[in-house]
Amino acid sequence: MKQNIIKGKRCIVISPSGYLKGRGSKSVDFINSFDLVVKTTDTCEVDDPEHELGGRCDIWYGLPMSSSGWQVNFDALKRQKVKLMVFQPCLPQYQDVWQRYMDWFYCENKEANIEYDIADENKYSEVMSAISCTPFTGLFAIFDLLHRGASQVFAYGFDFYRSGYFQDLSVGEGAYNNAWHKSKEQMAYVFNLINKEKRFDCDENLSDILKRSFGKSNNYRDIQQITHNELKHFLTPHRHEPILLFRSCRESVFEIIYKEITDLLSLEQVHLICQDNFKSELLSNLAPVYKIHPDSNFNQSELSSIRSSLKEHEFPICVIPYNGQQLHTYYDIFKFVQSMDITEVLLVSLRGTIKRIVNLESICAKLEEYLLLKDDFLLLHERYGRKNVF
Repeated sequence: MKQNIIKGKRCIVISPSGYLKGRGSKSVDFINSFDLVVKTTDTCEVDDPEHELGGRCDIWYGLPMSSSGWQVNFDALKRQKVKLMVFQPCLPQYQDVWQRYMDWFYCENKEANIEYDIADENKYSEVMSAISCTPFTGLFAIFDLLHRGASQVFAYGFDFYRSGYFQDLSVGEGAYNNAWHKSKEQMAYVFNLINKEKRFDCDENLSDILKRSFGKSNNYRDIQQITHNELKHFLTPHRHEPILLFRSCRESVFEIIYKEITDLLSLEQVHLICQDNFKSELLSNLAPVYKIHPDSNFNQSELSSIRSSLKEHEFPICVIPYNGQQLHTYYDIFKFVQSMDITEVLLVSLRGTIKRIVNLESICAKLEEYLLLKDDFLLLHERYGRKNVF
């Protein structure tokens, strides 16, 4: 087992999730602060011009091929300067497939000549037994790095598919909810590992997901802490500029968001759009507030009535609290924000985590396409998909 490159090193394992998209240079700097950057399967091949998944990959984990026909891209591995590839061991249940994949790799690697190793079979089998399934490759990387003597292993971007893929690809239920990969069992393993292994840690997002999943969350305090850190991360570059804020989630969470924003910025900077019946002790005469009809649900007609007042200001950024509903329910808000020439949007979840949208025009176009297809589908289903049609 080749330990010299990992033993005693601080390692960060990157998951190419939607959560990491748009997090900017601070996130990149954080990744680069580790001794070794670790990626899995096709992460080195992801289109990532801003290097938000890190511009290098020191250690790579996985198998060189998949049943879908994917094959590891050696050019991508060389661009990211991979020093070591670690493959999962050959186990009896997939021995023939493993050998075929590795034979292909041995042949293709003659030119690339990347150093490689096979993970410890006993350790891999031990984890498989604990979770009653095959581990996700990210989890495989985590326990193998610890097994090889890393001084720290940090899981970054892991959220068990909640935010989808970095490339906005669709996530099929089979990816995380099948007998091959049991998501809940693997989450439990990671949760227990955090509690018992001092060398292992993860970002706030995953920590909150795990605590909520296993009943260990202090709801208000955790939301407040995550909201504070996320808003500080994204709003610090705009601390001298006006921002636009919608009151578009339940009141208890909104008040946390509003308080954290006004702690970072002055009250005069935060321009709030809310329903006419919204009352809060946090509001003051200093805060610019634009009110619409309480039953309007931020439709474009109501929002248009306040556009002229808002046009007096140039907003570089808009904060939209997200209540967990289908994203198409925010279409009118998105179109209004787009009409205001605002280039950056922050969606704040009920847990306090943030999704940054930098191409709102593309999102609106996709939502319009979806809404058209949805209407067509409902019409066709009504005609041909229901029972007892006469």
